[in-house]
Amino acid sequence: EVGNEDGDGEVWVGYGTGSVGELTMSADLTIGYGEGDDFVPGDLWVGNGVDSTGTFTKEDGYLHCGSIQIAYLEDATGTFTHSGGITECTKITLAHGAEGAEPSYAGEFYLQGGLVRANRKVTVGQAGKGQSLFEQTDGTLEIVKEDGVLEIGSIDPTIKGPGGFGTYHMSGGTLRVPQIVLSYNSGKGTFIQDGAGTTVEADVVRLWVTSDQYEQFATTYELSAGQLTVNDLLNIGGEVAGQWPAVFILEGGQLE
Repeated sequence: EVGNEDGDGEVWVGYGTGSVGELTMSADLTIGYGEGDDFVPGDLWVGNGVDSTGTFTKEDGYLHCGSIQIAYLEDATGTFTHSGGITECTKITLAHGAEGAEPSYAGEFYLQGGLVRANRKVTVGQAGKGQSLFEQTDGTLEIVKEDGVLEIGSIDPTIKGPGGFGTYHMSGGTLRVPQIVLSYNSGKGTFIQDGAGTTVEADVVRLWVTSDQYEQFATTYELSAGQLTVNDLLNIGGEVAGQWPAVFILEGGQLE
């Protein structure tokens, strides 16, 4: 356990200018203190600061924490690989204002097995030209709260400039979330579902048009295999005024 009543506790993996950090986990880790409803969570940072590099590899065990921030601020890079066990957290943010050089991504999350459960939100690419990738080949991602959301390509209103770039590629596993939102405001989001055994379930799926006036980008959901179940609303091209389109490509699989 990291943290006590005198401080929430935090874990930094690659913190500060030019730093490099790695953490491999196969046992239990709690960041924060207390139990049950009295638990006060602490945060996990993977790549935090200018030119920092963080790598977190979770092979097994139980991880309990607050926010998971992967690639935070300019030129930071962070990679989180989850191949087993359970992770419970408040939210996950990839590439918060981190600008990565193409074709690499600043923030990367590889879900290869186990269960990842976020309480409120998962953001893939948030602000500042943040380049990010969430690659799911197996395992399960869940967001618990009724108003919880998976945002792919988003913007933080506290940061000036364009929204982030986010790609979610799903070739295996299960995704259960209340909402999926692609290209929030001036963000740029792409969702690719191409695994025969994949299952996505959401109450609402929104493909917003991007309002970025400087760069052409089509918000895209590509479904070529697996199943997508939308319980309430599929909204293609709504909510914000923008000059670039929102596109849903149904090439295979099942949409219901």
